[in-house]
Amino acid sequence: MDERLDRAIIGRRASTVLATTFALVALFLVIIGLYGVMAFEVRLHAREIAVRLALGASRSTIFRMVLREGTTMVLIGVLIGVPGLMALSTLIKAQLFATVVLDPLVLGVVLVVVTGCGFGACAVAARRAAHTNPATELLHT
Repeated sequence: MDERLDRAIIGRRASTVLATTFALVALFLVIIGLYGVMAFEVRLHAREIAVRLALGASRSTIFRMVLREGTTMVLIGVLIGVPGLMALSTLIKAQLFATVVLDPLVLGVVLVVVTGCGFGACAVAARRAAHTNPATELLHT
């Protein structure tokens, strides 16, 4: 009986594994993308950050400044993404069979995970900006 049950659900199991894999790849791309944007932003403002550090700004002030910019970017993305999802929910529902597109539990978990990963990526970029050597940076820019 166990073998028959395994054969009966193998299709669902495969599609679940495939969907989970795609979701993890998408989450990885979100993290890499946010970190890339933040690293680029830090690089654009490298001279400003170096001048601030040279004039006596603390590393924690620089960290908070960059983290605030990144947090703003993540929150703007959430404020655009959630209404965008709601607007496109009918199109998504047409593509998926027997699923609830606007499930509050799933949306909440996804929102928390993506936002948390976004804040983590911003924190890594902010830490890197805070540990900039002002003398070297001003010499090379």
